[in-house]
Amino acid sequence: VHNTLKEIPVNGQTMIFKGVLSHASEYFVINLMDRHRGIALHFVWYRKKHYEVVCSSMRNGQPWGPGDKKPNPLRLGEEFDIRIRAFPDRFQIFVNMKPIYIYKARL
Repeated sequence: VHNTLKEIPVNGQTMIFKGVLSHASEYFVINLMDRHRGIALHFVWYRKKHYEVVCSSMRNGQPWGPGDKKPNPLRLGEEFDIRIRAFPDRFQIFVNMKPIYIYKARL
């Protein structure tokens, strides 16, 4: 599913993503993009990579920045609630109401 935000998140605003990972899921991605600078936050869950979550960034036209790997809080077949709170210098990431990571803004 691809959705575009109609407004830029303001300081402290939280974006909420809800769904279920099907048993056939190989990966799940949330990209927070800036049309002029690149992908500010790339949040991806990989099934084949030991069920890990990776956060990264990419400036326009450049390779991916270093990825930060975290243990996976998502489970196949279960509902999830991912909340990303945006600040000028970081993103706070919560999964199922538990804080899992503070990702430093890299753009």
